[in-house]
Amino acid sequence: MIVAAASATVGIGVALRAEGIALTPSVKPGQYKGTCTLPQASAVIIVEEGTRNCRFYPFESQDEAKKCFERKSWRPFSRLMFHCHEGDVLEELQGGGPHLAHETIRRASRILALHDKIFVQENELGKASFHFITHEKAFVSYESRSCSSWCLDDAAGTPLERQKFFEETSYDPEKHIFRGVINWAPASFCGDQRWEYEMHFDPSLSVILDGCVHHFTPDVSDRNASQQMIRFSQDGDGDPGVTLRYARWRPQSDTALLAQTDIESRSEVCWSSQSHRE
Repeated sequence: MIVAAASATVGIGVALRAEGIALTPSVKPGQYKGTCTLPQASAVIIVEEGTRNCRFYPFESQDEAKKCFERKSWRPFSRLMFHCHEGDVLEELQGGGPHLAHETIRRASRILALHDKIFVQENELGKASFHFITHEKAFVSYESRSCSSWCLDDAAGTPLERQKFFEETSYDPEKHIFRGVINWAPASFCGDQRWEYEMHFDPSLSVILDGCVHHFTPDVSDRNASQQMIRFSQDGDGDPGVTLRYARWRPQSDTALLAQTDIESRSEVCWSSQSHRE
């Protein structure tokens, strides 16, 4: 009996420490007193609260995060804590709970890394800049003065929406590839209704290294024709007329931060209105 009980205890211990395969999780913010935004955080805790349902909790202080991490109510849950800096999710600091979901949580951390990121061309916010609210929810901002004269190809010359949300989005956190569609139908922009984006980020999410935009009108133009494609690149020798160069936007001043906050606050209104229409 004693031997059997001891064997069972060892078996349970082994099972709790066994790590499973990485599943594809949902990644959403959790609610807890003392949390902050991801760009402000020095640590983030990711907890699997149900199979593949990951919640993240950012904290300005690692000490505060550790206190939360060790809460009794969280001990039954698989969880990992990561170091953060300027919104980047960096090295793993601590693990807890059953290990089975740890690989899934690590995948969640790679997904989370794209949240709250902005990529700009020519260091100009709002000049067709890409704003990732989450890995699934993102928009193109046309809020710069540089875009004030950009219009749809209709008789009225309708100005572009200041924030145009991507549709059909997906993100591969291992390959750092985002895909999404900007749909101008029933109108068109620059002669085309559908713009299909594929962005290949570097591992640190600092630049868009590669990828392309297929811009075409279904049943009218050839999606795969060379003239219907613009490439992303960091190659300085590329033709600026057919090459897009985007880099991570990092605000360096209070004015820049206010501009970012203003755009993000309007994005919530735009997203809510779009969701309501749908």
